[in-house]
Amino acid sequence: MLRFTTTAALALLLAGAAGSTAHAQRTTVRGGSFRDQRVVDDTLNRRGRFELGLNVAGAMSFGSTTPDEGETTSQSNVYLTGSLVAGYMVHDAIELRLTAGLQYVGRSVGEDTSLSSPGFVGSLQALYQRDLVLGLAIYAGVGGGAFYGTRTEEAGGGLERRFTSTGGLAQALLGLLVMPGPRLILRGGLRADVLIGSETPDEPAGAPGASFLTTQILFDVSLGIRFGAAR
Repeated sequence: MLRFTTTAALALLLAGAAGSTAHAQRTTVRGGSFRDQRVVDDTLNRRGRFELGLNVAGAMSFGSTTPDEGETTSQSNVYLTGSLVAGYMVHDAIELRLTAGLQYVGRSVGEDTSLSSPGFVGSLQALYQRDLVLGLAIYAGVGGGAFYGTRTEEAGGGLERRFTSTGGLAQALLGLLVMPGPRLILRGGLRADVLIGSETPDEPAGAPGASFLTTQILFDVSLGIRFGAAR
């Protein structure tokens, strides 16, 4: 009987020790600093945030015409703009962007007639932007601005005509906004530029001037960085 009691007591003692060890291995921390959580909101679409970047937009077309009885005439058109961009979120879904840069228009018909128009262009854009999923948003907007440039036209026979072009600019934009990191911003989409203006002759004197309306559908891409705290 004594042996049984001693054995039972030893078993109870070992069980109690095991229970104490198991209890010591279970640690509960309340209010520890390592349990604090912070949510970082990296989207551009918050009021008070800024965007700085570069924008390139362009379009090219090539073709040819062949009369029933005649030689083939080739045609090409190039429209290209490169701009610096600065934007500010005036609302969680609305950004105002200011662009300023260079514009180039080139056109050729056959081997004897070509036209090139370098110049400057600037615009103010208002974009509506809506987050879709993490790091991805859609944008759509309109813009308006002005341009100034020169046009050189080769008329054949070694002759050149030079003009100064000025006018207004209207834009419509639609595309996707990608935010792969906490600062980087990528945009890609389509942009329509409508140029309305006039040109005056510089050389030769007395050449006739003209007014024009030009519409271009462009591929539009931007690379930028986001900074500033949300309000």
